[in-house]
Amino acid sequence: MESNLTLAERTRRRLDRVDDVPTLPPVLLMVWELTGRSDSSAADLARAIGSDPGLTGAVLRLANSAYFGFPRKIGTVKQAIVVLGFDTVRSLATGASVMRALGPSSPSGMDAGEFLRHSMVTAMAARLLVERRWRELAGSAFCGGVLHDLGKLVIAEYLAEANTEIGSRVADGTSREDAERETLGMTHAEIGGWFADRWSLPEELAAAVRWHHDPAGAGDRERFAAAVHVGDVLAHRVGAGGSGRNEPPALRPEACTILGLPEDELGEWTERLAALTVEMPSAEAALGLGAK
Repeated sequence: MESNLTLAERTRRRLDRVDDVPTLPPVLLMVWELTGRSDSSAADLARAIGSDPGLTGAVLRLANSAYFGFPRKIGTVKQAIVVLGFDTVRSLATGASVMRALGPSSPSGMDAGEFLRHSMVTAMAARLLVERRWRELAGSAFCGGVLHDLGKLVIAEYLAEANTEIGSRVADGTSREDAERETLGMTHAEIGGWFADRWSLPEELAAAVRWHHDPAGAGDRERFAAAVHVGDVLAHRVGAGGSGRNEPPALRPEACTILGLPEDELGEWTERLAALTVEMPSAEAALGLGAK
């Protein structure tokens, strides 16, 4: 049997040879540029997003959904920018664009709709966890939650045989991460990190993807990774567990420490999240995706 190191090297070479990775829409690159400039206005950003009807619809659906819970209707992208802020709208645009670009890939052992629901509930939880202390991080934490299992989609899309093998191992009782290491020498978090780098995603989003099972490794981006990690755990606790596992992910106590969140308060956060998910729209509709 090959060592995990050799398996990992083979997996990296296979991924490096992938030449049909979809490109992100040019409008998203424009959004990133505008939100990184101090002289950009809400009108500038609204015009950029408005040039892509699909992205416009996704941003408005997300802004008006239970994920954000605003009491009044947001009718235009400019209004969404004013109410939500540049960073949050950038994150909504990024999450919707990435999920749309990857299309209908279905990770092993998962229903695509349940996978998307898990991603969105994790996003909602991550946003709730950071906005109580760092409101300015809420948009990026939400997007990190949407994208945290990106590596599973990459495996499904570009490593089809491995995707099937991982599903079989999980069905036989192997943990998700062990099944991935035995098959590929790498976990979905590491593979998602590779993809995030290839797409040049913002650093905080790449960190949330790469380190969502080990947030202490994320360095100065650890709050994003910790929020997504705890959000992932809470999503499973409220029944949004469609992430291809045979057991919920284990809680890393250091994630709670990073967030300043006592572990004995997790029950309250679970109840709060469960109440918010009652009126959730479908994840496919919120992200502007067709039925899977």
